[in-house]
Amino acid sequence: MTWHRVREWIELGGPGPFLADLTEADRKAVAAELPGYLAGRLRVEGRWAIAENAQPFRLAGAACLSGAAQVAAWLDRRELREPGQPEADAARILAVLRDRKEEWRRDLAYRLVVGLRAGRVRSWQTQTGRPGFDLAATLAIETGIEPPENDAFVVGWLWHLPRRLHAGDDLLLDVMVARLFQAEGVAAPLAQVVDVLADLASGGRIERRVLIDGCTARFLTHGQDRDIEPFVRLWNRLQPTPAEVSVLDLARALPVAAAPLARLAADELRRYDEAVGLTSDLFAETVGALAFRPERKHVTTALRLIAEATPERADGALAALALVFGHDDHALRARAVRLARKLAPHATPATSEAIREAASALPWDLRTQIAAVFGEVAAPPAAESPVPGTLEITISLPEMPPPIVSTAQLITALGAAHPFRPVDVEPIVAALVTLTHRDRAATAEALRPWWETKGGGYSHADGFTSYHPYLLLRHCVGAVVSPGQSVEMSRLVAEHRRVHDRYRPLPDRVFPDRMRELIVLLESGRTLPVLLATPTTSTGHIDPATLVARLETLGDAEPLRLDFGQALLRLPRSADPEVVARAGTLTSSAGRRLAAWLRDGGLPDPIMECGIHAIRRYVAYGDYRPVPAVHTHMRPGASDLPEPIAALWTLEPGDSGAAYPEYLT
Repeated sequence: MTWHRVREWIELGGPGPFLADLTEADRKAVAAELPGYLAGRLRVEGRWAIAENAQPFRLAGAACLSGAAQVAAWLDRRELREPGQPEADAARILAVLRDRKEEWRRDLAYRLVVGLRAGRVRSWQTQTGRPGFDLAATLAIETGIEPPENDAFVVGWLWHLPRRLHAGDDLLLDVMVARLFQAEGVAAPLAQVVDVLADLASGGRIERRVLIDGCTARFLTHGQDRDIEPFVRLWNRLQPTPAEVSVLDLARALPVAAAPLARLAADELRRYDEAVGLTSDLFAETVGALAFRPERKHVTTALRLIAEATPERADGALAALALVFGHDDHALRARAVRLARKLAPHATPATSEAIREAASALPWDLRTQIAAVFGEVAAPPAAESPVPGTLEITISLPEMPPPIVSTAQLITALGAAHPFRPVDVEPIVAALVTLTHRDRAATAEALRPWWETKGGGYSHADGFTSYHPYLLLRHCVGAVVSPGQSVEMSRLVAEHRRVHDRYRPLPDRVFPDRMRELIVLLESGRTLPVLLATPTTSTGHIDPATLVARLETLGDAEPLRLDFGQALLRLPRSADPEVVARAGTLTSSAGRRLAAWLRDGGLPDPIMECGIHAIRRYVAYGDYRPVPAVHTHMRPGASDLPEPIAALWTLEPGDSGAAYPEYLT
């Protein structure tokens, strides 16, 4: 059989162009077996062992999986995405894709570029290439698409630029040069190719203006030292002429620029002033920005420029000197006072008033010197004694996001930043349940592309897959899109939790247990019109009237047990009498329980008991002695609480841990 031959070929490490001889029927047969085979190998050998032999798996998937989305997701699996020889891997995969339709290849090229991840660069990857880039870039060039914008693709292009230029002209050069100045994470690779880009500009392959304008635009983003320094190096390597320098942008970046950029901007503005001459307004902005900075050397540069200022620049220079009056360095303040006195005859009345106001912060001797030429300067106000009072703190609660009411909104929410907290997941799950109840087939079809993009289900269970809110959300989607695969995932998770649940405190298991309850429901093909426990306020509470309405929607159907218990926990202690009366009309068992809960004032306080008891503690080898220990017991304040809530309100520590407070939570 074809599959047995392919499996043997994978186990041998993928020697030779064997896959090129497969027929369309052979490829379908392999595609049906390949994911399950990989899952089995992962369970036995682990992810790292598979990653070391990723290349034949990648090649088999590229050759045999039918959809471009399937191939892209397969190549992006975490155990397959980093083959040991990326360049050779790309060449072999491109060879098996030659006979695909051009539209299919363009779709795959687009997906590979969009899906490329930045990741951490290992030392060997600077020589052999970054995983995924060679394949995505070469396929984009072959199909003629313009690579979609992706910062990781720009980063990969920069790392590969010397190699690609050595092999010939880089066809992506013109597109990517314009993008590197907007992309994040490019500092490290750019530092390696500054000279390459400068040489390309001097040879006419890249326009100098593109690089200079790009650096200027990047300077305005005010990056940190390590992010902006390579762009400063590129600028210095290009040595722009005064006509090529945008002095206005440099002056605007100067007040808050990182140290390398601040030095560059100050030097360029000074050179421009010497060669061409800054306007009075731009001179005022420049010396003001330098005086504003905390570094002494920049304030000194401002004072040096002001010392050479002509009378028409007096107002701008004096405004900068007013800033220096507040500096911590006495020598700088004294120098600023001397310069202010020199420019005083050329100051306008408004500027003189500003100088007098700023001078009030100066020491007495310097304040007197300013008063001699600018007029009387008010002494600084005496420090006021603090007045006792009451501090009132008002905190505005964030608004709840609008509910998700359509599959389009649901897909948008799923595609947003990964929700890592249960509170982020709950509104998405609530929408999934309601939409699936309305039209399960349509909802499953709408969610299928997202599910396939994420690689479908996982093939093993660990602390993340069993408890992580986002992965539990993915499992819920899988229960709708692919119930059979979801059942296998649930089996793996159940095996893992059977061993590890004992090590997790009960509160940590409540949310995963609720999600498992829902997953089982969806896997069975059943649905519910609404979940009960979804919060209605940003505090996590549920409005009692809303919960009554949700139970009315369920009718006589019983809710999920844990979902109902969590909903009761989230109710406030009191409810409007009209809501209590309305709850009394509910006919289901859960409805009657809710009505009693609201009448009785919600969750009763637990009963706590503490005492000192003697326990046997290890003292020395073979010697156990009685020692006093604190025992804390807690039990629910009512005998008819639902099981999950009663368990949360019960504490019966054993002798071995009762003496330690950390075990009493």
